[in-house]
Amino acid sequence: MGSRGTNGWILNRNAMGLAALGAGALLLAACLTSGPEGGWKPAPYSPPPPPEDDSMAFGDDDDDDMEAALAETTATPPASAAPTAAPVDLRADGAACSKGAECQSGICEGQGCEADQGKCAPKERECTGAKQQLCDCSGQTVTVEKASCPGVTYKYPGPCK
Repeated sequence: MGSRGTNGWILNRNAMGLAALGAGALLLAACLTSGPEGGWKPAPYSPPPPPEDDSMAFGDDDDDDMEAALAETTATPPASAAPTAAPVDLRADGAACSKGAECQSGICEGQGCEADQGKCAPKERECTGAKQQLCDCSGQTVTVEKASCPGVTYKYPGPCK
C-alpha cells in the first residue's frame, strides 16, 4: 500500500527507502572522490628542537677526561696482588671423601664417619634396592629411597639407637 504525498503522488514505502539509500551512496561517493586535495589533512611531522645545552654533544673536549677515568676503572691489578680465593681441587668419582663438598659430583656416601671413609659417587648412576633407614654421621635416622645409593655417609644401617 502507498500513501499520498503532498503533491498528489502516491509513494510506496519501498521506493522511499531506495531513494534514501541512493542519496547516502551519492554522499559517500562524493567524500571518497574528494581526494587528498580537499578535506582534512594530517599535520606534517617535525622533529623536536635540539636541546639548548650541548654538553652531551659528541666531539667536545671532555672526551679525553672521560677516557682517562674509564682507563683508571678498568686497569689491571698489579702482579703482586694475591687472588682472593684459591681454587679448590674436587675429587673424582670413586675417590675417598668425608663430605659431598669435596667431590666433583657433590655426593659423598658410604659407611663410616671418620675422615675419608666415604667415596665420591656420580650423580647419574643405577640405584637398586628398597627403601632403607640409616643412622647418619650426625646421629639422625634417615630414610633413603634405594639402598645401593644412600647419598650420605652413615654410622650403620638401620635406625639410630
